Amino acid sequence: MKIIDNDQNEIFEFSYLWFLVSLFHDMGYIQEKDWTYKFDYRKKSKDFEKIMKENKIYYNHSFYKRMPFTAYYDLGITFPVPSRYVRYHTPTVRTKYEIPYYNGISFNNGTTIKKSMYTCGTIFNYLEYCKMNPDINHYDHGIVGGLWLYDILIKNYYLSFSRNKSANFSDFYVDNLHFSTSQFPIFAYLADCIISHNMWLATDDSTIEKYEKYGLKQLTLPYAQPIQFNRNPILFILALADTLEPIKTCSDLDISPLDVLNNIECEFNYKQIILSFKSNNMFNKMIGKINGLNNWLDVNIKICENQNIISIIL
Repeated sequence: MKIIDNDQNEIFEFSYLWFLVSLFHDMGYIQEKDWTYKFDYRKKSKDFEKIMKENKIYYNHSFYKRMPFTAYYDLGITFPVPSRYVRYHTPTVRTKYEIPYYNGISFNNGTTIKKSMYTCGTIFNYLEYCKMNPDINHYDHGIVGGLWLYDILIKNYYLSFSRNKSANFSDFYVDNLHFSTSQFPIFAYLADCIISHNMWLATDDSTIEKYEKYGLKQLTLPYAQPIQFNRNPILFILALADTLEPIKTCSDLDISPLDVLNNIECEFNYKQIILSFKSNNMFNKMIGKINGLNNWLDVNIKICENQNIISIIL
C-alpha cells in the first residue's frame, strides 16, 4: 500500500504514512487530561507567527473558506485541516510562496481520494458536541490529534523554509531532509483519518436526536456508512487497528507488550487480512473485539477456531 504520482511512481510508502498516523493519533489525550494545555499550544502558535513576520513570510488562510481558522483559535490552531485535497493555499497578493494545485491522492490499489470523510462543518460541530455534552465534557482527542498533525507539520515546513529562504518554496532540503509541497495534501489526508476514526456514528434513537440537534446529521443513517478499504485505505486500517488494540485487549493476560506482538502473525493483501495467533488466550480475547467491527467497517469476518485464525475479508 503506497501513494503514487500521475506516472504511477511511488512517492510515499505505507511505513511513512503509518508512522505519522501512529505518532499523532493518540496525542490529543494530552488535551483531554489537562484542558489548560491549549494555552501552551496557543503560545507556540504565537511564537510561530512572530518568526514568520520577522522573516517576512506570509501565509494565507483563505483556502479554508467554509471554516475560518479562527474557529479553532481556542485550541491554538493556525492551519486548519482542509476538507479537499485538490486545491491548496491559494496565494494572495502578499503570498509569494505559491503552493501548486493537486488532483487528489492516489493509491496503487486504484483508490483516489479528493476530500475528507466528513465536511469541515461536521468535524467542528462534533468537536463542540464533545465539549458541551455533559457525558463527555472535553475536546475529543482524535479530532485534536488530527488538527495537531496538520498544524504542526505545516508549521514545521514554514519554519524549515525560513532557514533557507533563497530555496524554492515548493521543493527544498534542510539538513539533508527533503521538503516538498506535495506533502501538504498527504498531511491533510492523514489528519482527516485520525479525525474521522474517532467520530462515532449514531445507532440509537437518543443519539440520533442529539446529533441532529448539534448539526451532525452526516453521522446518522443513511448518510453515514461503514468505512470501506477500497474507498479509504489508511482510515480503514487505522479503524481496524484501533478497534483490535491487541496490547490493550490482552493487558490482563500477564503477557508483555512485545510478547503480544510476537504472538500475532499478520498477512495482508488487497483481498483480506489474515491474523494468526500462537496463544489460545489471545485468540479468544481478539474474537470478542472482532465481533464489533461490523458496526463501522465494511468487512466480512471468518473465524477458524481450530487454527486460531481470523480472516478479515475486505
